[in-house]
Amino acid sequence: MECPLTSDVSVIGEHVEFLIELPEKVSFSFLGCFEMEIRSIGFVPQFEEFDGAAAMEIGGQVKFAQGTGDVNTVQINFHSLFIGLPPRGSFFPRLYMQELEVNISLGEAFKLNAVVEFRNNESEQGFLGEGVMEIPGMPVFAASFAFLRVRRSESEPWVRAWFIFVEARQVSLYIPFVELYIREIGLGFGYRYTIASIKAADEAGSLSDLIGNLRELSRTQGDLSKRDRWSVDLEGPGESLRWTIVLRALISQTSATPGAISLKWLEHIEQTLPCLFLFDAVVAFRSDLTFFMAVRAWINSNYYDYVNDVNELRERPLFSGFVLLSVRQKRFLAQISSNPNGSLGTRPPLPVFVEQAVANGQFSATILIEPALLHAELGWPNMLRWGQKIGPLDAEVSGGMIFRVSKHYLVLGISYKARGSLSFEAGLDLKIVGVRVSAHASFAWGARFIGLIDFADPTGKSALYAAIGIEIRIRIAIELWINLLFFKKTFRFSLEIGFTAGLELGLDGLTNAGLRGSGTLFISAMGRNFQVNVKLGINEGAVQTALDRTAPFLNVGLEASEVEPVPGLEGAGAAPQLAPPRPSPWLRWWWMRRRLWPSRPTKPIGSAQSRWRCCGPALPRPALPPSPEALASPPMTCL
Repeated sequence: MECPLTSDVSVIGEHVEFLIELPEKVSFSFLGCFEMEIRSIGFVPQFEEFDGAAAMEIGGQVKFAQGTGDVNTVQINFHSLFIGLPPRGSFFPRLYMQELEVNISLGEAFKLNAVVEFRNNESEQGFLGEGVMEIPGMPVFAASFAFLRVRRSESEPWVRAWFIFVEARQVSLYIPFVELYIREIGLGFGYRYTIASIKAADEAGSLSDLIGNLRELSRTQGDLSKRDRWSVDLEGPGESLRWTIVLRALISQTSATPGAISLKWLEHIEQTLPCLFLFDAVVAFRSDLTFFMAVRAWINSNYYDYVNDVNELRERPLFSGFVLLSVRQKRFLAQISSNPNGSLGTRPPLPVFVEQAVANGQFSATILIEPALLHAELGWPNMLRWGQKIGPLDAEVSGGMIFRVSKHYLVLGISYKARGSLSFEAGLDLKIVGVRVSAHASFAWGARFIGLIDFADPTGKSALYAAIGIEIRIRIAIELWINLLFFKKTFRFSLEIGFTAGLELGLDGLTNAGLRGSGTLFISAMGRNFQVNVKLGINEGAVQTALDRTAPFLNVGLEASEVEPVPGLEGAGAAPQLAPPRPSPWLRWWWMRRRLWPSRPTKPIGSAQSRWRCCGPALPRPALPPSPEALASPPMTCL
């Protein structure tokens, strides 16, 4: 009886691993010069590298050192060799091994850790690799490389592409006068290969995507001894081939051998060595006159922390930046920014409040130069941020600055905003009687200035807009309850006070100035509210015209997000809409009594119309009482 599980066996392969560990290990000769220890055997129903045909998997470990030396692993498929049936028209079986890892350790005399990756697809064929070699008394050497033949499509011919990068680690090269030390230094060359950041710059679809990608890559681009930090750089039709040369250096403030050049690694001294800063830089130059530099920086972290990747700081720099000069794109772009996930060191440790202040801060500075454009910004409009929570107080400050010059106009802008809140609650419960008091206060203050000079008509179309505003809101609530055996009563009192004010100044041209301001004070207590609005204006049309001309420049930031309005201004900081006040308990009781127990009607007297008698002569039946919302007095307004 046959019961197929699925028509596509690869579906099962995604969830079930057909790999069985052998009860006894078996060894055989691999490539005629090495030994492979077989630890497992498996089956792959559809192997992509064999065009979907089935393959047998042999797992184990290849021994490269004769006798002892290879570091034994417990993985049953540390190395995996896939064997498939010969392709049609061929006699030899198909063999595939994606990665071949080497891990050799001869005590303290020699250590080698390397990996080779094989590529065999429609666009790439060859191998890549990386590794680290350690010999006592010598610097640690690390390298990455690739040797491939590549093509864009099956219709194009194969061409060569390769790169090699070598660096020396754990050295101390003293730089006089500036009192710095080079701890790592490397050199690389790529033929139809370049670093990942330059490749990302070529493929970016928009300026914001370019900045975001380069910022992320700048935090890891310094690890050039890893093969995935490089990318194939194949030229297009009609273009000449490109090559790239790369330099890298890691620099620290201190060293275990101060004031000297040394190749010795004094680990016991380096481990506790204070170091104020540590940074590395990558400088790349491509043959088409593309220049790129990436920088990473750490504070209070020494070189020992970097070597041992303490707190994963290698990929978590506290600050990073990049510089891109592309002649092909006619663009110069530079940025330095903080990393929200950055690692702050402890060599020496910082006070707790300083660590919190550094961790809660966020900043970025960017400059862009293109034909007929100069753009410089500091997190415009509100990307510069700092926040802190101290007990019940929670505060945040944000802002930005912009300077932009084009062939049509010049723009200068400054934005600032501060928000905070303070909350607390306290209570006392004595079973029979209790009280609870709560208070919440929030405030916001902000200012913005944007100046525009129109080169076509400086006197008539230039504009200046400035605004400042404030919002304050305070709410206090008191609740008192009495709980006796047959009696329970709760008394509540709440008070809410709010104040908003904003002032705008506009200059339309050089002579047409205007002023506009507004303020609101509102008080709400015990179901009643009181509100006062004040407005003033002098030539308000000039203010609105200046606002309309400068508003589009709020969104010209290279990474501009949603722009928040200035607190206290109309549409931005207007007083919040209060819910309709609830009538007092006595008023609600009176209204419900009138609805449920009206006065009894008497017999009609002299008329067919029903009449009501209530402690006096007959009266016509009154209309139903108004709703509670109607009973509440409307807010007083003074304009």
